[in-house]
Amino acid sequence: MDDTDTPKRTVKTAETLFEIIEYLYDKEEASVTDISNEFGFARSTSHDYLVTLDKMGFSVPRSKF
Repeated sequence: MDDTDTPKRTVKTAETLFEIIEYLYDKEEASVTDISNEFGFARSTSHDYLVTLDKMGFSVPRSKF
């Protein structure tokens, strides 16, 4: 895909999920509250993202929930 084929729209949820992965990688450890504060989410939303990552096979220790 070259620049002329680049989609004009993106999927915000996918972007957010990758931003969280990058955040966790950089921090090496973060709580639900840390993620909530960083991204402006409710704690329940941060928890949902972490559960999703865990179900997808990413190593997210339960202590971070």
